[in-house]
Formats: sequence, structure tokens, C-alpha cells
Amino acid sequence: MVAPFERLMEETARLFDAEERGEGPVCADAFRQVPTPQHRQPPRSVIQSALETSYHPAAIALYQAGDWVPWELNSTSIFGATDDAEDVYFVARIIGPGCLMDSDTILAGYFLQLPGIYYPLHHHEAAETYVVIGGEADWTSDMDIFRFGPGTMIHHPPYMPHAMRTFDQPLIAAWRWSGNIDTDTYRFLEGW
Repeated sequence: MVAPFERLMEETARLFDAEERGEGPVCADAFRQVPTPQHRQPPRSVIQSALETSYHPAAIALYQAGDWVPWELNSTSIFGATDDAEDVYFVARIIGPGCLMDSDTILAGYFLQLPGIYYPLHHHEAAETYVVIGGEADWTSDMDIFRFGPGTMIHHPPYMPHAMRTFDQPLIAAWRWSGNIDTDTYRFLEGW
């Protein structure tokens, strides 16, 4: 039987296998090489309850591996977030500098934005892809607004302004950065 965390890594790799850019399959290969964490993380009831409503295979795998996923609350603080951006999301960094799978070229993992939250307009030098696995949100990319739900892939080239707004349910996505993954290039912007 495949361990829940290993199944999660495979389901996430499949998401990025579908990306038609060279970075997607490279990220997929990296997810397939992530070692299983040695220590279980404390459960996060908000994350698990949010995942219970999604039927996407990667969301189910994420739910089943929940205690093993290293979630962090309020990650915008590393970008000098304003009060408007505090406590709006969780991130589980799986691949990247100092992560479960160390990499200097990819930063990837999972993203959960709480319901009824606006994540402010921002940009960064890293190319970024989200694959929604649960919930839905209005997304602005380069000032056009779209509503995305499970199975949708959203790509932001370097420095493309983007923001997200959730409604009555949280947004859950697999996420990756490539190119210049230095968080020092991250900036909040005026707008939407």
C-alpha cells in the first residue's frame, strides 16, 4: 500500500505533468523525489475541514496525508505584508530552499486561502503556476478577472500582477515558483 504522503506527492506531480511549460514537468519530477517527512505535523482542523468538500484526487490525497504536511500560517509576513494580508492563508512548502526536498530552482507546495478573503494585488520575478484542487476564487491576472475552480491551472509569468478573492469556501491549490525564486522580488501593488 502506498503511504498517504507518497500518494499526495504522486497526485501533485500529475498536476504539473499537465503543464505545457518546461518548468511543469521538472517540478513534477521533483515532487516524485520528495522524501516522506520523519515527523508528523500537528493537524490543522481548518485545513482538513476545507479539504473534506473537494473530490479532486489531489485534494483527497492531501486530506489523507494531512498530518504529514508542514503547513505554515501567515506566510505573507516574510514579504512584509500589510495588515490586510495577515492571517489569510496557509502554505505548505514541500520543494525549495530548506524544504523537505531541497531545491534552489523550484519553490513548490500547497496553498490554502481562507473563505471570504481578498489576497492583495502583488507580483514577483518568479514564474508561478497554481492548480486549483478545491474551492473557487475570483482571480485577477494582469487586471482581467476570472473565476477558477477545481482542475483549473493558472499561470503568472514573471512580474504579472495578480490577486485572489475567495467567497464562502476556501481555495486550495498546488502551487509552484520557478526562475528567480528569491522572495525579495515579491511586492504588493495598488489596484483591484
